[in-house]
Amino acid sequence: MTSDLAPPGRLVRALEPFLRLPREAPHVPLGARDPRVFRAAPAYLRYRYTILALGVIVAVPEVLVAVGGAFAKGAAMALIVGVLLFAVGLVVLIVLYAATRLDYDLRQYVVTDRALRIRRGAIVVSEATITYANVQDVVISQGPLQRIFKIADLVVHTAGGGSSQAPDKKGGASHRGAVAGIENPHEVRDLILARLRAFRDAGLGDPEDARRGRFAAPSPADSDGALPAAIEDLRSAARELRDAVGRSRTV
Repeated sequence: MTSDLAPPGRLVRALEPFLRLPREAPHVPLGARDPRVFRAAPAYLRYRYTILALGVIVAVPEVLVAVGGAFAKGAAMALIVGVLLFAVGLVVLIVLYAATRLDYDLRQYVVTDRALRIRRGAIVVSEATITYANVQDVVISQGPLQRIFKIADLVVHTAGGGSSQAPDKKGGASHRGAVAGIENPHEVRDLILARLRAFRDAGLGDPEDARRGRFAAPSPADSDGALPAAIEDLRSAARELRDAVGRSRTV
């Protein structure tokens, strides 16, 4: 996806040299082929700005309450508190605005034949790689405000460990990665699922998964009726042992 928004303003461009922001595309995982690089939709930036504006609106009553409390102690105190809160709020708003724009500019997604890579962040830029060997579910998530902007998030759930992770459908721990703010989530989901099927049909995956037989075809011992037959064999062996002990006592 390409952006049809105006280029970053002077404020954002002034911060880039100090933050040493990367401008190249995210690194493709070693051995991966046919990478598809895309970005969040332009509406995603407007969506984030709207959330920022709503936060400012919510904070205004709290500022007025603080100024009113200071006014009870005198007009001079109210003026000092008001000016201080305005200055701090302005600085915070500028930082949040710049961080929101930089996060949008740097946010990129790469879909290869083996993994999904997500780059995000502004002050701290991070790149997360999700290999298809551990993917459990791919879900489209869209809130009310996102529906207004006609965007959605594609959430990829993977198996993983750690108590801080959300539980998956089977009760285990689950990691998640979000392809946020895209305008064609169904198309991207179909692309990921198609490459996921091709990946697993090719017999690729984590060696640990292969050792556990996670992607292997079921063996004859795992087929229906194998467990009841084994139980019956144990019962027969137990009866023979009991009969042998009984005969030895009789002698």
